[in-house]
Amino acid sequence: MITQEGKKGCGLALAILCVGIALGFVAGLLYFGRQVPFEAAQPQAVTARQALVVVNATGDAGLAGGTGYSDEMVRGEVIAVYLDYTSGISTTTDLTLRGKNAPYDTILSLSNTATDRWVYPQHAIQDYTGADVTYDGTHPLYTPFILDDYVTAVITQSTWTTPTVRVYLYWK
Repeated sequence: MITQEGKKGCGLALAILCVGIALGFVAGLLYFGRQVPFEAAQPQAVTARQALVVVNATGDAGLAGGTGYSDEMVRGEVIAVYLDYTSGISTTTDLTLRGKNAPYDTILSLSNTATDRWVYPQHAIQDYTGADVTYDGTHPLYTPFILDDYVTAVITQSTWTTPTVRVYLYWK
């Protein structure tokens, strides 16, 4: 038979055990619930390389043209292009940016412009039949150009100046 004092001792032990469990639970929440820095979640910088193409046009005003090539190969995705036109050239200037060696895709084609600007060229994704991939049947999906070649810039209908345009192509 359990005495009254034994019952009180068991009750006290049970109360101490419950308080210990509760304190352990709270301590666990405080320790594991804190914000621990996670290095993999930190944003990573995009390392981009730059290729420069300088084009010098020769010829009569409004009819001058020229071709320039990059000094190094571009091997990767074209992220952005910055066009730096010389002031005072004709606004009829046309610019085409493409790879040097055939077969090549035209990366950028601009008509009647001589305004410095940033451009972010992309092309439509194609399936194995060569058809453009769309997400709803009408809106094509785009991706950056992938290049493994020297870059060629061709200008036409411009003004004779040196340089006519500097093309800065950024790639990764």
